[in-house]
Amino acid sequence: MRKNVGFAKKRRLCAKARSSMKNWIFICTGNTCRSPMAEGIAKTLLPEDKIESAGLAVFGGSQVAENAVEAMREIGIDIADHQPRQLTLQMAESADYLVPMTNEHKAALLSAGIPAEKILSFAESVADPYGMDLAAYRACRDQLQRLIREMAEQVQ
Repeated sequence: MRKNVGFAKKRRLCAKARSSMKNWIFICTGNTCRSPMAEGIAKTLLPEDKIESAGLAVFGGSQVAENAVEAMREIGIDIADHQPRQLTLQMAESADYLVPMTNEHKAALLSAGIPAEKILSFAESVADPYGMDLAAYRACRDQLQRLIREMAEQVQ
């Protein structure tokens, strides 16, 4: 009998943990730079939540930017295996929070019918470092670390 009581208690605790777990999707244009870096950072800051990233205009066969991989590797986060993917309506509907990198991304989400209450905007836009040098990716990474930390503190 005690095993059943313990099992029931464990099930209640697991159900409670699942209900408090949030699903975040970080959004950028091509899902090759900013949003994969944001995903990697958020996974370290919010380990109990489901963290994903996606793009609004992903091209088939694209890969995560080498400088994004290197900038993240410098802080101990590996995004080398990231595969860019297009945001779908199903993904957006299942998310608790959609976090766009810019006001333009936010406007695109709103125009697609995503409810405003699901969209969490950063305090400032995150510029696209695509095609730039490693220093630009480091600056983007550092900005994302700061903004995601601030956002996580507000949401928790």
